[in-house]
Amino acid sequence: MATVRTSVEICSGLSDYEAEINVEYLIHPGFKGTYYQPPEEASAEIIAVTIIAEDGTKYPAPWLADMLCDDEEVLSLCLVDEAERYEDAMEQRAEAKREARMLGDD
Repeated sequence: MATVRTSVEICSGLSDYEAEINVEYLIHPGFKGTYYQPPEEASAEIIAVTIIAEDGTKYPAPWLADMLCDDEEVLSLCLVDEAERYEDAMEQRAEAKREARMLGDD
């Protein structure tokens, strides 16, 4: 499970306000497909949402997770975050291999 931080506008009957939130999500990697089964694109699933108050206090918001579970903007943000995490991990792995080769050559 991974977490991404973003802000959302929450509209209530009394007022509208913007809130900082942490979104916990899972990525379903998708499937390239076979002769018999069609391909499936990668998708994100929101597991939990936490509202972050101005003082840094975190409040669980399961109602907000339910509201955002089909929000394409938040789901695509999760997919982009996962892609960036994967790219960073691959860069770190490549850097570690370069360093290991350099140390082995000395």
